[in-house]
Amino acid sequence: MAVVFRASASATTGVAAAQSLTITKPAATATGDTMKADLAVQGGSNVRVLAPSGWALVRQSNSGTSLSLLTYQRQATDSEGANYTWVFDSARNACGAIRTYRNDTALSFCRVVSESGSDTASGTTHDAPTLTSNVSGQLMVTTFSAFQNDTWSPDAAQTERDDTTTTSGANDVCLETADDALAGTGTTGVRTATLGSGVAAVGCTHSCLISPDGATQALGTGNLITIFDDTKSENATEFSYPELAVSYPNDIISLGSTNIRSTYRSLVSLMVGKSPVGTKTTIAGTNICVIYDEGFTIKMATTTRGSWNTNFGTKVGTSNTSGGKGGCWIATGIAGTWVGNLRLYASALECGQGTGSAFISLAPALAGLTSDVQNCLISVRSKISDATMFFGAAAIPLDNLYNCQMSSSPGNSTGQTIPTLRVTAAERLSVSVTSANISCISGSGANLIAVKNISMAGSSPGTSDVRWISSPASGWKLVSPAWSGNSPKFSAITSNIPTLANATLEYRIFNVKVVNASGAAISSIPVKLTDTTGSAQVDTTTDANGRVSFGSGLTANAVIVMDHYAVGTTYTQRHRSPFLVEINTGNSANSDYRSQRYYMYWPGYESVTVSAGIFEDVNDTIPLQFASGAATTWVEMVQP
Repeated sequence: MAVVFRASASATTGVAAAQSLTITKPAATATGDTMKADLAVQGGSNVRVLAPSGWALVRQSNSGTSLSLLTYQRQATDSEGANYTWVFDSARNACGAIRTYRNDTALSFCRVVSESGSDTASGTTHDAPTLTSNVSGQLMVTTFSAFQNDTWSPDAAQTERDDTTTTSGANDVCLETADDALAGTGTTGVRTATLGSGVAAVGCTHSCLISPDGATQALGTGNLITIFDDTKSENATEFSYPELAVSYPNDIISLGSTNIRSTYRSLVSLMVGKSPVGTKTTIAGTNICVIYDEGFTIKMATTTRGSWNTNFGTKVGTSNTSGGKGGCWIATGIAGTWVGNLRLYASALECGQGTGSAFISLAPALAGLTSDVQNCLISVRSKISDATMFFGAAAIPLDNLYNCQMSSSPGNSTGQTIPTLRVTAAERLSVSVTSANISCISGSGANLIAVKNISMAGSSPGTSDVRWISSPASGWKLVSPAWSGNSPKFSAITSNIPTLANATLEYRIFNVKVVNASGAAISSIPVKLTDTTGSAQVDTTTDANGRVSFGSGLTANAVIVMDHYAVGTTYTQRHRSPFLVEINTGNSANSDYRSQRYYMYWPGYESVTVSAGIFEDVNDTIPLQFASGAATTWVEMVQP
């Protein structure tokens, strides 16, 4: 579907030796239309121009100090004026034109997706820059300017829209705009315009591609931008912030680039997806920083959420613990819920505001979607109210949360930093709290928390590290946690939540290798580990490497060392020590080796209290034979 003019003609103007240029907009301009203004101004690199409010400079090309070609852009609002005035630093010859564009159905919008510009050497013919079209139905728009009083003949493939000049007799400039609908995709090829006088002059040229649909700003500059069709993005696969900054330069402002990353400021919210349309829609980026002003954020459409995708950074490898690189820093000004397919790698997500609730919620919202978050920093802050993070939802957990750091200040008013942590695989997490009477993790529900290697810290998680809010709080699993030591490890807001029968289980790793006299692994040796309750937590045989393997997922090779529960609202602990260890015993014992049977208190047992002390993992090599030969003799060191 091609893009055409909303108006049949655009307004053109020329002035001689004036300090301003006023251009009348096309009368048929409607809210949401893409508006472009081109100005040819005498003075080249010496030119300084003050644009009217709402117009963003997207390209300036200079031919020495003779000629400057400036292109401005905005989205039309419902309160557009009849004309606009550009003011120069001194009296100059200038001419210009405004054009407006929308989709040829007159029911939907269009936008600039790419642009380029250059100066051209003195000549009678001038070439506009080539571009690459990845989307069918785009419109190529070219602007030609030259340093003399002249007219233009357009390229044979194009329709001329504007042809204007100044007539002062000296230092004149002229300008032409033309366009053509592209038949397909690929390189556009060169568009050439010819000066009518046949007299050579230096010039400047600009090219841009205008694409139908895919992203809209229905109410014009200053309002919500919606992306909703990947096939209409610049590369036909996903939307990026650099692309959106070209399309909406007044609202997603480029702050410049370094060799590390490009930075953008967003003055509006971005909506990913469009209800009820379910066309695949992706916001993606690597090595960028986007700062949303307070009051704005990334939003997701409320229906067909399986079509929405957020891809920040690049995954390294393929596993749940492979990590990422080239991530993005996304700072939002208000709370936001990210749904759909979430692929976030080596990125920083920050939500902060002066007042009110601030939260980041990563919740797929539909079963079967991909949600992989690795090597990310997630931070939420609010000066006076709630600041929380949600991961997954009641029946739909995140797939994977790995090697992430989370911080909150001050925290939720009910004492929660992470009210929901429903993740299928959660490992190597760090939670920091900077407010009193706030818990690092809290919530209710069965199997709410299952996480490995979580570290909880803060100047004062004053209520507890983990908080049981209400029933049922059952099936929670913490594998090798590191406690803050600044407050109780757990607290209960309601009596007997949880009871001993559905206690929160703390696990530590039991990594054992069985060897012979020379230290070589022995396979098929029975190993059994029984806790003080009589539960045989390990009952297996060694593998070909002499190792003991049991369990799966987060609790692979993990042993329950403590039950955490409440009696009334009093946090209570039950140790699973002492453990009975039996190696090479029973009917499956190998008679070539001796048997061992002993009790042990789990390492760290003696330091563990309700608020301090941490159990340790067991990593041990157990010989079933003594080393051969006599003990090594040695000589005491003597004073020389």
